[in-house]
Amino acid sequence: MKYVGLWVAEDRYISIFAEGRLEYKKKLKLGMHNRVQSSFTIEGDVIEAMLSSWVITREPGMVDGTLSMELDGLTYHHRGPPRIYGQSNNWPEGIE
Repeated sequence: MKYVGLWVAEDRYISIFAEGRLEYKKKLKLGMHNRVQSSFTIEGDVIEAMLSSWVITREPGMVDGTLSMELDGLTYHHRGPPRIYGQSNNWPEGIE
């Protein structure tokens, strides 16, 4: 599946696994974060997970030599295989 992998944007990431699971985490103020870990489906141009969904505004493809995609109009860059970071304050490289 072309969506499998760790996808990083400026203050968030989505990690999509081939077996139908994902983890999404977004930084909030004061060191807090919003986290979703669940199974997902892709229906048309929407990734749907428990209590969350993202519109695929650009499918994965090469842009300026980097594999990237857009969800809800925000660009995510592919950073390797999917990984679970959990509830800790561990974040992939590139998250500000």
